[in-house]
Amino acid sequence: MPTIEDHRETIQRLKKLNEDFYWLCFHAGIGHRAHSFIEFNGIQSKYIQLLSMAVEAGHDPHIFNEHSQVPLPVEAHDMEYLAEKLRCMFGPILDSNPEAKAAFIKGMGLDQP
Repeated sequence: MPTIEDHRETIQRLKKLNEDFYWLCFHAGIGHRAHSFIEFNGIQSKYIQLLSMAVEAGHDPHIFNEHSQVPLPVEAHDMEYLAEKLRCMFGPILDSNPEAKAAFIKGMGLDQP
């Protein structure tokens, strides 16, 4: 059974991967060539931050997913940040394409009561 130290190591590995991804994008000039792509780094960073807080609260980071149906503890401002990043990437698509918007809403399960 994984220990809290194992979970902390996982968080450190995720942080390193996220940092490496950022610098790969930076050195490739992605920020000004395809700005919205760099938003994935922000999403990853926020997710790692949330996982880290959950680990420090004694949770196994493996359980927070659709398959387990265990929600990751978040605050409203965390979701606002994630939505801002997704909006940067996909907002114009959703605003201009009702079929794509409906598919996104359905895919996220937001069409359910």
